[in-house]
Amino acid sequence: MGIPKIKESCVQAVVESAVRIPPDQFAAEFMAKNLVEQPKLLGGIMSICEGLTEALIGDEESTEETMAVRIAMLTCCAVTFNIIQAQIESNELEEMFAKDST
Repeated sequence: MGIPKIKESCVQAVVESAVRIPPDQFAAEFMAKNLVEQPKLLGGIMSICEGLTEALIGDEESTEETMAVRIAMLTCCAVTFNIIQAQIESNELEEMFAKDST
C-alpha cells in the first residue's frame, strides 16, 4: 500500500495539534515515540536532518543555530509523518464504518 491521498482536513488537524507545543518539545516527543516504534525510520530522518544542516550551515560544532535548524527540519519531517499516519488511520476507520453500515 502506498501513501494515501491526503485530505486538507487531516493536514489542518495535525498542524493544529503540532503548533500547540513548542517545536523542540514536539520534535522530542516524536523522537521518543519513534525510537521505539520506528527506529530505522527515525535514524534515517535524523541522518538527513544532520546532513542538510551541515550542507546549509557548514561543519561547525553544535551551536544554537545548528540545533534550531535541526529541530526545524525534524519538526517538518515529524508533522509530515504524522499527517500520513493520521490519513491512513482515517481511511481505515472510514472503511470499517462503511463495511458496518452495509
